[in-house]
Amino acid sequence: MVTGNFKDNEGKFVRSKRDGTKEKSEKSWGTCFLLFLFLGYLGAHRFYVGKIGTAILYIITLGGCGIWALIDLVSIVMGNFKDNEGKFVI
Repeated sequence: MVTGNFKDNEGKFVRSKRDGTKEKSEKSWGTCFLLFLFLGYLGAHRFYVGKIGTAILYIITLGGCGIWALIDLVSIVMGNFKDNEGKFVI
């Protein structure tokens, strides 16, 4: 029976178009979450996952006037936040 949790020999999730499994990032969810909590206003969590351009915009706009910050918080907590390679930080 196929469960939909496909992993390679290193234990990483392999993205599949048919079953929608998530490809896991090398970045740690916990580190990303803590960076958001303590240095989120500086976009530290975005620098951490390699999103340099949006991190700089994050600083300039103060987290998109709080809107981006709220979206990022929900995305991180729900496991839908992606790194610069499109892999999920879970």
